[in-house]
Amino acid sequence: MAGGIILMHWRLDSLDEPAWRRLLATAERPALQQSWGYGVAVAGQGHAVARAVLDDGGRCLALAQVVRRRLPFGWGSWGGWGLGLLLRGPVWLEAPDAGSEAMAIDGLRAALGRTLLVWQPDDDHASERRAGWRRVWTGPSTAWLDLTLPAALLRSRLDAKWRNRLVQAEATSMSAIEAVGGSDFEWLVEANERQRLRVGYRGPSAGFIRALAATGRRGMMALIARHEGAPVAGVLLARHGRAATYYAGVTTAAGRELRAHHRLLWEGVLRLQRTGCTALDLGGIDTVSNPGIARFKLALGGAPLTLAGSYLVPPRRR
Repeated sequence: MAGGIILMHWRLDSLDEPAWRRLLATAERPALQQSWGYGVAVAGQGHAVARAVLDDGGRCLALAQVVRRRLPFGWGSWGGWGLGLLLRGPVWLEAPDAGSEAMAIDGLRAALGRTLLVWQPDDDHASERRAGWRRVWTGPSTAWLDLTLPAALLRSRLDAKWRNRLVQAEATSMSAIEAVGGSDFEWLVEANERQRLRVGYRGPSAGFIRALAATGRRGMMALIARHEGAPVAGVLLARHGRAATYYAGVTTAAGRELRAHHRLLWEGVLRLQRTGCTALDLGGIDTVSNPGIARFKLALGGAPLTLAGSYLVPPRRR
């Protein structure tokens, strides 16, 4: 938005699902947390969701999906106020400058009313740019894979060891199928839940995955590797606009020997390209707690990104 915006106005809950999806599809690289289906799944867990559209006289500038929760009654001076989580948003349909962004966030907190906003921008801009708000958490890291590149070029950019393991997987009798519901999908969900509980990581629960998948089968791609009649690995890719997110994955001991995860993730890349996806968010990367998973994802050729963090935006007192 060269030169900034003179008049910006947030409209709450003014779009229906088709309109939201249509606008999200015009964004270059929207995050899963700003998709309509994610909001529906969150609402199914008992939380309120507000969807806001920013315009300046009819031209849509940004979308923002905010998860709203009630703060405990009587909690200090904030009793009766709400907590809003703006995760990896807003989705800007036109790139903002620093002044436009500040005006937009200030306007959003006014539109939300008695809400303490926790805002996690979907970029790595230095905190000095947001000096008006207090950063309360450092940002997580992820990696984006550019799917606009030809498949042959993407394959040539794979780490040599990763590519060799992919070749090994392709030489087996293992099959890779897309599961739309059914027993294979449930195997993936339950196996992921067992792994989540065993390891103790804060990944999506089985209930949330099912809720997200129920918002639209076209938005969720579950790929299952089968060998000798049984599933040995699975990956879950969530599509949102022109982007997708690597959301969950599991591998059995047999799957690890067969390099099944390499085969499935590469197959997912090819299928996403065929459906028009232009970018894949490879999900959380933690080189300290999970260095093996981080190396696996980075070896696919994605560009690492550490988000700026989460900021506390106090509500505007009227």
